[in-house]
Amino acid sequence: MKKLFLVLGFVLLSALSIKAQDNNKANLLPSVLPAPANYSQNINPGNNNITAYNSRFFGNTVGTTSQTFKSFLNTPGTLTNLGGALATNLFGGAINAATGVYYGAEYIAAGSANLVRIDTSTGARTAVGPMSGLSSGHTITGLSWDKTTSTMYALSTNGTTGTLYTCNLTTGALTSVGSTTGSALPIDLAINNAGIIYSVDIGNPDRLTTLNKTTGAATTVANLSLDLNFAQGMAFDGSTDSLFLAAYLAAGTSGIYRADLITGNCTLVGSFPAASEVDAFVIPGGVARELNPFSLLSPAAGARVVTVAGSSTPVTITWDTSAGGATYKWIFGNPVVPPRRLTIPSNTNSITTTLGALDAILAANGFTNNGSASDSAVGQWNVYAYKGGGAPGLDSLISANGPRAITLRRQQVTLNPFTLV
Repeated sequence: MKKLFLVLGFVLLSALSIKAQDNNKANLLPSVLPAPANYSQNINPGNNNITAYNSRFFGNTVGTTSQTFKSFLNTPGTLTNLGGALATNLFGGAINAATGVYYGAEYIAAGSANLVRIDTSTGARTAVGPMSGLSSGHTITGLSWDKTTSTMYALSTNGTTGTLYTCNLTTGALTSVGSTTGSALPIDLAINNAGIIYSVDIGNPDRLTTLNKTTGAATTVANLSLDLNFAQGMAFDGSTDSLFLAAYLAAGTSGIYRADLITGNCTLVGSFPAASEVDAFVIPGGVARELNPFSLLSPAAGARVVTVAGSSTPVTITWDTSAGGATYKWIFGNPVVPPRRLTIPSNTNSITTTLGALDAILAANGFTNNGSASDSAVGQWNVYAYKGGGAPGLDSLISANGPRAITLRRQQVTLNPFTLV
């Protein structure tokens, strides 16, 4: 016997337990479950460098109220609380790969939800707007970002039919794509690197499906090897294009599973605390982001740098980060159009060098160190950002507050009296 996790009306909390009325999913009726909570998770087998987030925790040792947590893939049961108790619950979540912003679908009631932004440091939420256009009586079950079209998709069900939507990230409004014909109980969705929408249906049997982007119709890929109940989360790890499920099982256990996209076989990666339901599960990873406006930081405009042959004195040039995965070029001379006198590439938002290294660059470009007029380079500098592979938006972007004037001068070599030894 399986249950759908639809929450209808309000939630009653007690000191010992959360009351719930569960209906047999075989009858395709919605069930009433208690409040979920907010959860954050790092996800990649053998690599704990990729952050992921979730939204549903209750009935476990952590507590029965909505909270925000962080953990790692290989140890999903070890949780770090990012914030205090929350009054509302998330039934879907996704990272916008173009901006790195984590969005959540905040449950209000059947047929009503809000789109929110979630601070991944504090768990705090900022309202975007009501998810207008949600099918009557439906509950949001998932969000997922399609980086091939820069589109946020949403999913809902009322226990008998499901609907696929696109979601406006400025207003929260939903636009229906169509009914998920062939999948009455779609519990979440996840989109791979190629833009294919996958979903999990928790009917009998539990199935992995794909959803048509034009019609919403579902096509069964394979039956899952898990017996699922209530809330579920799913997300792709972009670095490996592998599907992971934040699964709650009919047996009352839960954990992170890696799902085979051909056979539907699911392999346990790690367990959650007992009886923990997790939702709004995402894996942002190190995805390249769309370039954003950025500013030069140091040195200040009009700075004068005197280089010294062989000197190890450090010189640091800094600017804001434009986007994850971006690379940069520091350009001196005429930063807008050629000719450019000096160009230094960087994979980070700074360049750290030495007075000696800069002196060698100036020398290689014909500047003298004899005290004549040819010992100084007077000009401007600026920084260009270049987007990472696969990122949407502009290919390159120049700083918002450049260029800046700078003088580079080679220190004159002075011969001092010396003695033979």
